[in-house]
Amino acid sequence: MAKVENISCSECAQLHCYRHNKKYPKSCLTESTEQALVDSTVETYRGDSIDARVARAAAEVEGLYYCEISRVEEAAGWLGKYLREDRHYSDRRVLQMWCWCKAKR
Repeated sequence: MAKVENISCSECAQLHCYRHNKKYPKSCLTESTEQALVDSTVETYRGDSIDARVARAAAEVEGLYYCEISRVEEAAGWLGKYLREDRHYSDRRVLQMWCWCKAKR
């Protein structure tokens, strides 16, 4: 088997990112990503954009039901959690219209 030079997180065998107690591989994004990119990404997910709201809803469902429900149940769970709130009425309408258009095909 050939050695992978630029591994991704899913191929890394270190498994210590949350502890930060070992040396990272050269290609590790934890160490090599520019701080400006990290800062802008954090700002994106802390904001009130649809990306931020969806990411937080998905993270909450994953945290609540980790290793207890299937991926399909997680997908339905975050969507239900996200769309249930009144402030997401416009997102709910967009999704309803999209589903209606898909069903008409």
